[in-house]
Amino acid sequence: MKKVIGLVFIAAVALGLGCEIKTSTVMQPSVGQLCFQVEPASAEVYADGKFVGRVNDFNEKCLELDTGKHHISLVKSGFASYEADIYVGQAQQFLKTRLGKAEKGGKAKPEKGKGKNKAK
Repeated sequence: MKKVIGLVFIAAVALGLGCEIKTSTVMQPSVGQLCFQVEPASAEVYADGKFVGRVNDFNEKCLELDTGKHHISLVKSGFASYEADIYVGQAQQFLKTRLGKAEKGGKAKPEKGKGKNKAK
């Protein structure tokens, strides 16, 4: 019992002297990479509705996104748009597709693309 009282007294004195006991945890968001193999390479890339660049902007590096589900759109005038919900994990995710030509009348039939998880 005397030990407990002694520890409480020491803690009270330390706090009374301006000593502060701090604990903190910094959470870093998990980031993944989405790499593109898309034709035409000049297609615009949108992630969650926000323009992030053109496909050829990501030739040297992949698009970095927080891990989780993202809505990806590829748009190019005269071509069918591509849209997909893609889960980006900590491993590199590849989006490979070819945009089809738009049909007359402005309607376009998008070609199906396949994303592949590929760890480095």
